[in-house]
Amino acid sequence: MIHLPRLYAVADGAFGDPVRLAMELFEGGASLVQVRHKSATSRMLITEVETVLRNAPGNARVIVNDR
Repeated sequence: MIHLPRLYAVADGAFGDPVRLAMELFEGGASLVQVRHKSATSRMLITEVETVLRNAPGNARVIVNDR
């Protein structure tokens, strides 16, 4: 069974660049980040998530919302 943290952070495009937000959350110690960007096109969201995954710490988990 996979155990996930009881609390996780959300990098929401409504509050700024979700890639920048995710990186700041990881730097702050988050190990699970949800990326969401309701106003983004599907292609834009995929690009943002790919960037987050490339730059996330090795122990990080990423959840993608809105698609």
